[in-house]
Amino acid sequence: MRTVYRNAARELELRGLFERAAYVLFELLGNDDAGIAMLERHAKYELAAQLAESRQMAPGAVIRLWFLAGNPVQAVRVARRTGAFADAISRLEHGTPEYAARLRLLWGERLAEAGDYAAAVDAVWPVAWAHRLAERWLDLAIAWGGPTAARLLPRKLALLDDDPARRAAVQSTVLAFVEDTSSEGLPLRRVLAENWPPAPSGLALSLGRALCRRVMLDASTTGKSEVADALRKQLGDRLLDFDGVTPALVVPVEPMASRQPVFEAHERGLQQIRDAVGLSGGRYLLALGEAGIRLVDHRGRTLRHYEHPATALLLADSGSRVITMMRRGTPDEAPATLGRIDLVSGKAQSWCDAHFLEHAPSHDGAQWYVAERNAVACVDVQAQGLAVLWRVGQLPGRVLALARSSTQLSFAIAHDARPVVEVWHYALSSSGQRLDSRTMIELPQGSEVSQASCRATINPAGAVVVTVETDPARLVSAALGGAVTAALRGGITTIVADVADAIACVTDDAGCVLVRLPYGSMTRSEPLLTLGASRGAHVHRHGDRRIVCDERGRVIELDDAGRIVHWLLVP
Repeated sequence: MRTVYRNAARELELRGLFERAAYVLFELLGNDDAGIAMLERHAKYELAAQLAESRQMAPGAVIRLWFLAGNPVQAVRVARRTGAFADAISRLEHGTPEYAARLRLLWGERLAEAGDYAAAVDAVWPVAWAHRLAERWLDLAIAWGGPTAARLLPRKLALLDDDPARRAAVQSTVLAFVEDTSSEGLPLRRVLAENWPPAPSGLALSLGRALCRRVMLDASTTGKSEVADALRKQLGDRLLDFDGVTPALVVPVEPMASRQPVFEAHERGLQQIRDAVGLSGGRYLLALGEAGIRLVDHRGRTLRHYEHPATALLLADSGSRVITMMRRGTPDEAPATLGRIDLVSGKAQSWCDAHFLEHAPSHDGAQWYVAERNAVACVDVQAQGLAVLWRVGQLPGRVLALARSSTQLSFAIAHDARPVVEVWHYALSSSGQRLDSRTMIELPQGSEVSQASCRATINPAGAVVVTVETDPARLVSAALGGAVTAALRGGITTIVADVADAIACVTDDAGCVLVRLPYGSMTRSEPLLTLGASRGAHVHRHGDRRIVCDERGRVIELDDAGRIVHWLLVP
């Protein structure tokens, strides 16, 4: 029969009955690739694009076909929904490079809107006439500072002309990295050195020498000389070679006295802080509820104030874009008022009011995940309203919690019919969302799964901690090693699912204490942090940072080991 169908499709094609031939190839033979190839041979691009999209073929192929059909608006819509820019560009570059260049610019603009300036520059760099557009993004990223600025500064050097002002600006920026004595200075110099342009000359060579000498000095104190050695060889300066083998005078530095992890009741600021996130350069963004949002430096001095009220700050992976959220009531009763802040330019705008019950605590600047009662949706962060790009609905119960990273999405569902929590785990890529696993977690006998009696927190990998209001109350943890149940002792107000374990905020009459809860045992560790007279702390994780804040104006930054690396009391 398949031979008969193939012969019929060939005959219909020869007779010019392309739609009928497509029906045979797509429906009877199930050969989508052959159907698309046949339609392309006869320039039936619009029909090919429609069929490819309806049959959920590779997004890059769909985008290419819409471009060939002369419908770039639809092509961009699919690209924004799926994020498959790279795949589509690689397909367009073979035969239609003008379309590939156009899509590169659109991709770069979307990445720049998301605050990922380094990726935006990489996206448009192959288009020679777009370098001036990329230079604008370079300037914004360098002005913001941090690792992205260190990575992109060498690109800026490559674009310099003979303008003295532009050369002086770049020189002062590079020397600022070289002379930075803060704790962030050394890792930023490493990034700058690793990305220094090959075979430098002129200004790039002279600045490279200054950078190399400082990186070699850093290596003499850390004992790690790989980056310094590579840069010295790259510059080809024999004097630097001599410096590299000359023993450096290492001045002993007294270790900084570590702060004890206990804040007494009188150690407080004046602001009630609802949420706080850490930014590059030792800065913090603070949500103060109805009092708005404040950007402060490492000493607590106000750098910028935004009038937008906020109880939560959702930081993009790039660290330069923030979704602000204000809740006035419970999620069931009141919508969330959303806003957006571009931290590089300082621009803040209202976004929309939206009804959802749960949300991911971070986003990538382009896509953000939210949950209704029994559905999870991916929304476009850059759209005017809450435009849905992807949605999975008719879930078997209420969504308790969700979390994402650049590669993973997980959410926990409380089943309606029985005491079970189910964890769905997705792999995220340029091809979209792919369901990897569904894991069932049995709750203790007598457990209720109503909204008031069952809460959860989850990390992107799917490790979940469920709080069940039984008698006594229970904590149910599930990670790679299986499920663990433990009695809930103490008033736990907040649990944050971290990488290797959870962090819980336990309150009593004296204040609150942050402790670790290993997924494998749910037994409390020694206190990480004690906040006297606090009614509960908020913990916000971004990268390797954990920023703790409370209603008594305290902001404390912890490293991965739980040590205090910085703290301030906000006046």
